[in-house]
Amino acid sequence: MALTFTCTTSIINSDRIEIRDMLISAIGCNIAWGMVDAVMYLLMTITEKSRGLNIFHFVRNTRDHNRAQKFISDALPPVIASVMQPHELETLRKKLMLIPEEPSAGRLKFKDFKTAAGIFTLVFLSTFR
Repeated sequence: MALTFTCTTSIINSDRIEIRDMLISAIGCNIAWGMVDAVMYLLMTITEKSRGLNIFHFVRNTRDHNRAQKFISDALPPVIASVMQPHELETLRKKLMLIPEEPSAGRLKFKDFKTAAGIFTLVFLSTFR
């Protein structure tokens, strides 16, 4: 994309066909980067959902309460985990054990695709500013 913009300085001395080709190339590049960023967002989202589900399954299926607490602590943001006491982590573990049904699989929802479309639009339009 940077090369596209640095090459536009030669447009002043170019003919109409070269200008059209340069604009088509710039738009194609913006579409590609928008698609890459949108897909990366969707991949990060499904990875995070799957990670949470894996932690939940581990906590529910292990008999080692200390390891379960460690998994819960690792899943929390570091600043929050640093102030959690072992008895509080155990309370969280017990609450997770009380959930009657397992959460649904880490599937993407309409909101996730809507956000990815917004990311695509922002990336695509940001270069026309």
